[in-house]
Amino acid sequence: MEDMDVLEKSANDENLIKQVTFLTFSRFPEGDAGAIRYLNLAESFGKLGYDSVLLGRGFSKYQSPIPFRNGIFVSLRPFASSSLPCKILNKIAAQSRIIKYAEKNCKTSKIFVVSQYFSASNRKKINRFCKKNNIKLIYSVMEAYSPSEFKNRGRFSCAYHQNRVFLSRFKSSDGSVMAISNYIKNYFIQKDVNSEKIPFLLFPGNIPEIKHTDSEKTRFIYCGNPAGKDNLVKMILAFKDINPERYDLDIYGIDDSFVKKQHLSKNEKAFILERAHFHGSVKHCKIPEIYSNFDFSILLRPQNEQYSKAGFPTKVVESLFLSTPVLTNYTSDLADYLIDGINSIKVDGDSIEAFSKAIKRSIGLSKTEIDKMKTESRKSAEEKLSTDCYLSEISKLIGK
Repeated sequence: MEDMDVLEKSANDENLIKQVTFLTFSRFPEGDAGAIRYLNLAESFGKLGYDSVLLGRGFSKYQSPIPFRNGIFVSLRPFASSSLPCKILNKIAAQSRIIKYAEKNCKTSKIFVVSQYFSASNRKKINRFCKKNNIKLIYSVMEAYSPSEFKNRGRFSCAYHQNRVFLSRFKSSDGSVMAISNYIKNYFIQKDVNSEKIPFLLFPGNIPEIKHTDSEKTRFIYCGNPAGKDNLVKMILAFKDINPERYDLDIYGIDDSFVKKQHLSKNEKAFILERAHFHGSVKHCKIPEIYSNFDFSILLRPQNEQYSKAGFPTKVVESLFLSTPVLTNYTSDLADYLIDGINSIKVDGDSIEAFSKAIKRSIGLSKTEIDKMKTESRKSAEEKLSTDCYLSEISKLIGK
């Protein structure tokens, strides 16, 4: 009863002009990249006069609204369990549980922003509810999968096939699309669907301006989980003909068991384990401190895979905000935000040779040149990828 009072108070607050509800599967507040994206979108909506209700599957108390800067988030995961049957049941029931909660508690919302991962039948339920209650319906689309991301090229993957169905069958009457990239935006525009690009944005006020430590070596960091998207093995092997006394290479987010799972020769595995330092998973709040010890972040994705064109690497945005230039190839829309030699070192292609060439170039830079790139990284992020930057595009989505 107390939880319901919090929601009603939020909806009826005299100072609250409008409300937007996000229907997601994210682990709020910072359990995954999706959670961080939606929390920062709430910041953008807040500047347009909206308070946000974020529905997800975090580990806070079930159905208990937790206040944050721009509204509340609510966990609709009834329990956490390591039991496989419980996990499966939890996942099956998650979509209907989120929809029922939204229908019961979020009727006053002006807008629903809905994850693309809801099933076709549940999207119909959401569509009917929004039409009945005059709620603007916007789908958040962040992925267009490639078969290469999955075992057996996705033949037996529910996620892959559900993604294909969503992309192919979505039509203008189903709602508008908040696309994370131009690739996705243009795809839906060709289908006469109202679509605007809103990349991964961050609120500068939540990210400290870090001071980097000094080192005689050039220091490189990869932070995250490759998850079938990033060519981490290629990145590490690209250091093979570079003097190890000139660099440090650290991997955060995964441990060295990652290497054992790769189809590599014994020599390649031995090289990776010798040259790269694996640190395992880290808490998100520790990331600024970690980045302060590095000169460049690294990323390599296949140039021509659909997921590379359609997605938007969150690692790049976080790195720029943490004053750490990125050594990467320019996939997706990165060319709109990265400038070679200013806030990044461009990799020409996705080969080991191209990545190695870029590493050598970065190692050849002076401390003064690297420090200047660090300053420009934060500056460019604030100018192009902050939560203030795409308000007109969000307004267009809301207005149509």
